[in-house]
Amino acid sequence: MYIFGIIISIVIVCCIYYKYSRNNRKREGFSSNYKIYIIITTCLLEKDWERREKQYREGIQTMIDYISKNTTSHEVIPIIVENNSKSEHTFLDEFGIPVVYTHSNNIEMVNSNRSYIGKFEIEDIKAVIEKFNIRDEDYIIKFTGRYKLDKDCEFMDTLFKSGDKYDAIVKFGDFMSPSSKKMANSITGLIGMRCEYVKKISYNNQSIEHDWANVAMQIPDERVYIPNTLGLYLWPGMGWGPMSNITDYFLV
Repeated sequence: MYIFGIIISIVIVCCIYYKYSRNNRKREGFSSNYKIYIIITTCLLEKDWERREKQYREGIQTMIDYISKNTTSHEVIPIIVENNSKSEHTFLDEFGIPVVYTHSNNIEMVNSNRSYIGKFEIEDIKAVIEKFNIRDEDYIIKFTGRYKLDKDCEFMDTLFKSGDKYDAIVKFGDFMSPSSKKMANSITGLIGMRCEYVKKISYNNQSIEHDWANVAMQIPDERVYIPNTLGLYLWPGMGWGPMSNITDYFLV
């Protein structure tokens, strides 16, 4: 009985230590030995093909150029994910980085409710996470391929220079009224957080922007960086539907 009591005591101490260590790791941040995965989301639609192809070529190139011209102590792995092409070979292969074709898009669902675009995007991101065995401590950056990085990009500069300090880099609010405080909305054209948190994002039939923000709000304030500006040129909707009044790129 005496030996049994000692064993039980050791088990209890180990459990307490594990719980403390895990919580302490969360407070202090993840291992500094992480990778940065930049997942570039694309959807090759026949509608406005020439314009969209031009936008993708220019937008993706701005990200590749940034990676090539700036340094960080972490390995940076850009990956394109495409969800609508019937082919496994498109002009996206010309960038010389991995391309994952998921075939997950459903045009009829998107036409009935444009919020489904976010549903398919997060499914695509999780498909990339699984395919590349991305670890919980690794950074996932979601970048909309049609958008363009500005030459002064606070988001990317923070990621490359100070990423160790944070578990998420998020611009809250929406593209017309961005916020410097946590709230239940976010701009997802350029957004990032540790893989552990990205895996918690699930589409709730409302807005994927809200879903990203809701997960980010669960992260301690000191571990979330909210940039003053994203340094991103975006064009949501490309003049379709409720965003028909937006006729060109604008900087956020």
